Amino acid sequence: MQRLETERIGFEVSVNYRYGKSEETVVANLFRTELKFAILPEARLSSFLFASATRDPVRRLNLRANGGAGGKYTLWRGGRSRSSVSAAAIFNYEDFKVADGQAPPLTERTVRWSARYKLNLDLGTGATIEHITVYQPVWDAPDDFYLSMANTFQTELGGGLSLLVKHEYQHDESPPEGVVEDDQFLSVGFRFVF
Repeated sequence: MQRLETERIGFEVSVNYRYGKSEETVVANLFRTELKFAILPEARLSSFLFASATRDPVRRLNLRANGGAGGKYTLWRGGRSRSSVSAAAIFNYEDFKVADGQAPPLTERTVRWSARYKLNLDLGTGATIEHITVYQPVWDAPDDFYLSMANTFQTELGGGLSLLVKHEYQHDESPPEGVVEDDQFLSVGFRFVF
């Protein structure tokens, strides 16, 4: 992850890839990239623009692309610890691969609301815990939503390198046929910040 942030403007780029196999079956093959541009990121109230793209063949997702704008409100801040909520309006495009012998590929274009809660706790000595919950319903159909929760423990190893342990839970209330509603991931990895 690369992050450039000042008091007036913040810019963040992240790229993630996850791959996993159980016996001979691929159980994870996800690629995700995100861009975020924030105005006054350190202020109590700030605004942002963002875009993301995800590919996940295991969930039959050829492409999910989001773009939107919103605002963030910082609930409290103490040292490097902080808590915030944000809300955004997003345009969501999805292209799903269907199972063999089914109808043509499914494409969806929706407008969604996005609500997020984020908590960062500085444990001292270079260790942090982060929790993020995101709820994204279709703007006129609140029973069609995505829900995700992520908990990350990170500790600095030195020279910009950190060790991460992350648990993610994802729920899609109306997934394509043959795809489960709930997924969970546990990952251990390294993060380099420059």
